[in-house]
Amino acid sequence: MNALLEALPVPAARGVFRLEFKALGTRCSLQFVAQSLRAASAYRDAALAWVRRFEKRFSRFIETSLIGRINASAGRAPVPIDAEAARLFDLADSVVRLSGGLIDPSSLPLTLLWKQAAQEGRAPSPAAILRARNLTGWSRVQRQDDAVFLPEPGMSIDFGGFGKEYAVDETSALANRYGIHALLVDFGGDARGFGRPPDAPFWVAGIEEGDAPGKALKRVALRDGAVASSGNYLRYVEIAGRRYGHILDPRSGCPADNGLLAVSVLAPTCVEAGLLSTSAFLLGGEDGAALIDAAFHAEGCLQEPGRIRQTRFFHQYEIPD
Repeated sequence: MNALLEALPVPAARGVFRLEFKALGTRCSLQFVAQSLRAASAYRDAALAWVRRFEKRFSRFIETSLIGRINASAGRAPVPIDAEAARLFDLADSVVRLSGGLIDPSSLPLTLLWKQAAQEGRAPSPAAILRARNLTGWSRVQRQDDAVFLPEPGMSIDFGGFGKEYAVDETSALANRYGIHALLVDFGGDARGFGRPPDAPFWVAGIEEGDAPGKALKRVALRDGAVASSGNYLRYVEIAGRRYGHILDPRSGCPADNGLLAVSVLAPTCVEAGLLSTSAFLLGGEDGAALIDAAFHAEGCLQEPGRIRQTRFFHQYEIPD
């Protein structure tokens, strides 16, 4: 049986229900306050069904998903999309524009190239990187109201750059329909909270230490907001003794290599937080901090070896040890 269907809400202390499951390639958890087991179960069923359907429709790892079919049809034929998918492609347009192209859903050919090279124990050649870059570029993705077409064979897209954060926001929004007025959603460390647990003034999220995975660097308060982190300290490959992270810079076609260990951003929504954290990570410490500082209602923490940069009001969210 799918692990999503096996998950059950477990009442924790003082009326807080906790739900844990695996989806979207990561560990997911919900903590929420419900008036009854019936209300908790109704929200559980709706949340799990939404996440399961989202993954089935938009995961690049599922051949029959919409993304899988669009990629398989590259250079051959447009693939019809419905109104829900059109909204997600609209969001992709916004992510590309607001990140200045640093987050590009069409950069999957570069990801696949580096994955293959790692399996072969070598870094890809400059010529191979150039060929993969020539298959990227969000502006090349052709879209009409009811269809999407990748014009060249080998082109491919992936919503992984913002899909998990989008799922956090949507799962959070879904709670209001079921009378849930206090909730913390955490999908692989990207989290959004609103309301408050019965015994505390806010939900608490941890920021992991970039050079000591598993150890909390800071704890922050989520008061009707979100936090997302980007870094290469957990997901990486080693080639000829050198570590290459999973976050690729579409400008160079290579993994980011600017000294940053991780970036965490607090923002009103998880999509905004994720967009800023990834963009700042690719820009590097000084420029990344400036980007977050310039964003409306966002604060950030940037980890470098031996140094932590924080935006001006990040300390207002920190919880003392």
